[in-house]
Amino acid sequence: MSKLPSRFEMLEYGPSRGLETKPEKLVVLFHGYGRNGWFMDKVAKDISQALPTAKIIVPHGPDSLNLPRKFDLSDMTLPQELLDEKGFLNSDMQRQWFSLKGNMFHIWWRLWRVSKQVNKWVDDILYHYRLQPHDVAYVGFSQGGGIALYAGLLKSSKIGAVCVHSSAYWGMLPIRSKPPVYFVYGDGDDVISQSLYESSVCKLGRKLSNFQSDVIPGQGHYISSESRQKMTEFLARHIKTEN
Repeated sequence: MSKLPSRFEMLEYGPSRGLETKPEKLVVLFHGYGRNGWFMDKVAKDISQALPTAKIIVPHGPDSLNLPRKFDLSDMTLPQELLDEKGFLNSDMQRQWFSLKGNMFHIWWRLWRVSKQVNKWVDDILYHYRLQPHDVAYVGFSQGGGIALYAGLLKSSKIGAVCVHSSAYWGMLPIRSKPPVYFVYGDGDDVISQSLYESSVCKLGRKLSNFQSDVIPGQGHYISSESRQKMTEFLARHIKTEN
């Protein structure tokens, strides 16, 4: 039974060197809209292998999926795999970090609220393990990528790294710290448009001194072995554990 603060239901991986009570680093993974923590299993295992003294935590989104009847966000669509062949919701433990109902101002408020909750929860875990903010990294896919990015930028103390997969940056919320940020995107993505990705990269490139991005030709709105490798390599450079 985990003794960690339990604001969110979560999966745990590592550390793989017998340092269960005192990991050297912490990596938090955030799944996408309509998924759950198990969706990030391969990512967690790759990172755990590359960073064997790190604790990997994968929370499930706090809310059950609630698809909006109307979806008005420009440059984005809902993932089609969330619906069955008759157009009904597949409800196999599908979670969301926040609702997509309403306009962009509603979504910004929800994103800010959940990001603040995530940061408070992570602060409690860092205290539990006696780690510092620079010892933690956030990694997220799609809606979870938005949580990873905004939580990282909203945190008053700079964290070690942020990896954002198939997500976007709209601005609006304040930037309180500037961690190293990595964006990865597949140019076959049918959920996040290429124009939205390019706008996000342009905005972040102007605001952050340590920002990198990669486009994977032909990849859609999913995590591949190539994109997992790219994120893992970025993390290993920025929060590398001692051998």
